Amino acid sequence: MNPACSRWKRSCAPCDGPFYIELPLRPSKNWTRCPHPVTVITFWENLLRNLRQNGATTPFFVFSPYPVEQALKSLSTIEKTVPVPVRHWFPCKAQPLAPLLDWWRRQNRPIEVASDFELMAARKLGFQPENILLNGPCKTWLNRFEDLRGLRVNIDSENELGAILSLAKELDWSLGVRCLTSEEKDPDNPGCPTQFGLEPNKAVNVLRKLTRERVRLETIHFHLRTNVESAEAYQRAIEQVAGICRAAQFKPGYLDVGGGLPPPWIKSRSGEYLDSKMKLSALAPVLAKAVDLFPGLREIWMENGRFLTARSGVLVTMIRDKKVRRGVQQLICDGGRTLNAMPSVWEKHATFVLQPRYSRLVQSIVYGPTCMAFDQLGQMMLPSSLRIGDDLVWMDAGAYHLQWETHFSHGHAEIWWHEDSRVQKVRSNGQFSAWWVNLGG
Repeated sequence: MNPACSRWKRSCAPCDGPFYIELPLRPSKNWTRCPHPVTVITFWENLLRNLRQNGATTPFFVFSPYPVEQALKSLSTIEKTVPVPVRHWFPCKAQPLAPLLDWWRRQNRPIEVASDFELMAARKLGFQPENILLNGPCKTWLNRFEDLRGLRVNIDSENELGAILSLAKELDWSLGVRCLTSEEKDPDNPGCPTQFGLEPNKAVNVLRKLTRERVRLETIHFHLRTNVESAEAYQRAIEQVAGICRAAQFKPGYLDVGGGLPPPWIKSRSGEYLDSKMKLSALAPVLAKAVDLFPGLREIWMENGRFLTARSGVLVTMIRDKKVRRGVQQLICDGGRTLNAMPSVWEKHATFVLQPRYSRLVQSIVYGPTCMAFDQLGQMMLPSSLRIGDDLVWMDAGAYHLQWETHFSHGHAEIWWHEDSRVQKVRSNGQFSAWWVNLGG
């Protein structure tokens, strides 16, 4: 069978056109039109069909740790090049899903948290304080915690230092300082810096003060932004931070370069792949050279959330209504942007149909169920033969989706967890009682 035959044509939006499959599935040159490898698509297809046959109710999320494993393997390019160990911290804020965090802990890997809730979640799952790195602003609430001997904390401001210094001494915390480099800018106001970290002169003052106080000062830290465009941005930031350390006569044991690596396969709203310019092969030598700028450096730390977790989940939503207007196929589904996929505001994700629908591709808009024109997963090319009751699979829904769910006149979606060839429901679809209590009813 010719895989390009229209009978076998299927869509994977927003790729540059359809991808083709020939049953049974096997790679062919036509797969290059879709960014996802054939193994990725077939993994999710098989898993989702099994779930639908066994009662999964749309809308629902499915998450698995195995794509995270693949992301870690791809980072080995860096680990093999850098002459000191590279430690990967899991940013809880990227995907605070209990089974995933527990899986990460069982791999003997550390976690990065940025709020009191995230800290409590890490402790509840059994992460030891020395394997918890606390970042983020406004950490004065730390005075409420007294059982965290050995915690790792990156200081974000002078006021924050004053509020927690005595506790840090008492509990022997490993402290670091977050620096604001010129590479970090407010995405909504490009001419302004962000609200995070310490400017160079203040960072030098804080480092000197911590040295005088004889606390366990070990880390220097910066975080640029999400979806960093190139390795050169890291290089410039590292050089600035090295200058801060020289001015303060501080030799860090750990260089924390934060996160920001863009995930694969996802496009910006303008249609460019987020990782089109960021190559791990280019970042590796930048981090390797950083070792020479920090005498005595023992480790480099990375905190990549989207890169690790985006590929770890999908959102499945069912077509509940269909309209064709002015040549555009409008698909109204039971899940969408407002309820489940806020990143669709600035990201274009591949979307495929779970049922076999082989037909002409037409311009389509996928909507959620709320009464807002804003509620769109996106515009894409999809088969004209789609039917009410068909399932659409929104790929790469593993980062910053659960956190931004809403209760806009609906309940939360089901969540399923896949590990060791087993799938279990870890959250049922939201019921009226929970929705109403959440609103004070």
